[in-house]
Amino acid sequence: MLIISTFSSHKIGMGHFFRSLNLARQFNKKTLFLINKNKKCVKFLKNIKYEVVDYKKKNWEIKYIKKKTIWINDRLNTNLNHVKLLQNRDVFVVSIDDNGSGGKISNLNFAQNINITKINSAKKRKFLILKKVNSKRIWVRKKINSIMITLGGADTYNLTNKVIKKILSLNLNLKITVFVGPETNLSKNIIINKNIHYKFSVKNLENQMCFYDLIICGGGVTPFNAASQGLPSFVIANEKHEINTAKYLQKLKVS
Repeated sequence: MLIISTFSSHKIGMGHFFRSLNLARQFNKKTLFLINKNKKCVKFLKNIKYEVVDYKKKNWEIKYIKKKTIWINDRLNTNLNHVKLLQNRDVFVVSIDDNGSGGKISNLNFAQNINITKINSAKKRKFLILKKVNSKRIWVRKKINSIMITLGGADTYNLTNKVIKKILSLNLNLKITVFVGPETNLSKNIIINKNIHYKFSVKNLENQMCFYDLIICGGGVTPFNAASQGLPSFVIANEKHEINTAKYLQKLKVS
């Protein structure tokens, strides 16, 4: 049995949730998807077997443990006791970009951020969990006529309008589309301009990338998905660890 445990909120954003969802869709029938209580996530879980979990409840994990279980944590910060509880019951624990004490003792770590150093870490690009798209959507950009802006499902620090104002101040004749995530507060403070178009709570952001020449985004999974489609990114680091992601993408000459 495969269990994928993830978390989404305005503070942490929705990147972990969407990455876990992409992974769950690959194994679908064999997977149980665990998510914290968040109504805005439910509409994305069609045809996914899932349960809502209170991660603060003591020993919440026990009811899900079965023989031959592989448990994947994509929650940013798991604790030591959680992982020990699983391992003591012969569960093979996998962590993805886990900065917590639990990530340090997991059986296997997948680290998107190449500067994370942990035991049993797999950091190669081929292990990135990316959205599959039609090969016809992959092409090399040679000039910029259109820009897509997405500061995540939550835009925790409300940066979207700051970015829009900066671009408008440059007086560039560009088509701009702003993708507003489910957890953002932007809908209350929209900037109206003839060159700006808004799309709200798009279910498949990766399928939109082929229509643009540049993406302005955070330093999570999104710029990697963009790079896999030939779309260059301008990364705005929302968190300290995203600075390393931005530098890594710059080395690859895709950002």
